Amino acid sequence: MILKRKYEGCCRDEYYCELTKELDILSGLNKRESYEGCKYRHYIYATDSDKKEHGGTLGDIVTDNDDYIIDVVIDIDYVIKTYPNNVNEVIKKKYIGKKIEFEEVE
Repeated sequence: MILKRKYEGCCRDEYYCELTKELDILSGLNKRESYEGCKYRHYIYATDSDKKEHGGTLGDIVTDNDDYIIDVVIDIDYVIKTYPNNVNEVIKKKYIGKKIEFEEVE
């Protein structure tokens, strides 16, 4: 699964990928008229440190030392309240075992 920077040429650690798009679909965010240009979409905050920035963390993606996903937890009671009740099962089934890689930028 390739992580692509949310903002081109920016040093922020925010990324889109197939998992974030799946969460947008499951929550209904993709049905907004301005979805493609909307800044309120799911993204992954990927950094080596544990620091948090403003905004909310909806869950956690746990990887092993080789960057394979070993667990995913989505908090269905925080901020976005439109997830289906089985969102964690759906995401785990589809994404556990996938390798996270960063898009190569030239």
